[in-house]
Amino acid sequence: MRYLELLNKYTTIAKYRGLEEEAVKLIVAELSDMTQTEVYLHYNDEVSPLLVDKIISSLEKYITGYPAQYILGYTYFYGLKLKVCEDVLIPRFDTEVVVEQALKVASFYKEPKVLDICTGSGAIAIALAKNGISAVDALDISKNALKIARINAKENDVKIRFFESDLLRNVKEKYDILISNPPYIENNAKDVDKMVLDHEPHLALFGGIDGLDFYRAILKDAKDYLKPGGSIIFEIPYDKANEIRSIALMYFKNIQIEKDLANNDRVMIIS
Repeated sequence: MRYLELLNKYTTIAKYRGLEEEAVKLIVAELSDMTQTEVYLHYNDEVSPLLVDKIISSLEKYITGYPAQYILGYTYFYGLKLKVCEDVLIPRFDTEVVVEQALKVASFYKEPKVLDICTGSGAIAIALAKNGISAVDALDISKNALKIARINAKENDVKIRFFESDLLRNVKEKYDILISNPPYIENNAKDVDKMVLDHEPHLALFGGIDGLDFYRAILKDAKDYLKPGGSIIFEIPYDKANEIRSIALMYFKNIQIEKDLANNDRVMIIS
């Protein structure tokens, strides 16, 4: 089978089933150890028998609704390659804006000390450590997520202190920046993507009846874990900025909201 035939067949099926055609192209390229551009240059080449079996097996899994990133066992985030599995949420492109804003905030501190709360795969913490922040700690309630995060830190050659904690419960130190992309989907939300709902960890998705329980809990205790002049940086759901701002104003005075590339509210900076 030629690459052209393979791609045409499975992008058509993916489109029919409401799945991302780009994920099909990604799987084919990654398993072929080529970029997507290189795949197009080899459009009319025959795929080797062993490789075609591997690619078809993976694509068949994808079109049943299994995430491409879990099939590959990794994803890309902020220029980093990160191991992912069903124990961790798949890092999204939108979260890269959180990293960008955190790096800007960190530039105002001489030697910023950062704590990443609900670290999951370690994506945010590792991106910060890889981009010049030397003192990064990260926590999660999930032992399995922390195993993945430690692997990702090692494979990306950064030193991060990871520890298990239910939010700030086991934190013993104070930080210049608390950063978090906490679970924020409403418990009874009806519009959750089926692929996400079926395969990504619910522990990392759902944030209570209104989706804001984790923001409340972190903000309530944050001052006890912040150094003077410290900041909190949250990823926020695009439609809940006003509600989270109201919660934050119960404890802090300064609130700044930054948008993502789609012009949606995405990052809240609190001090």
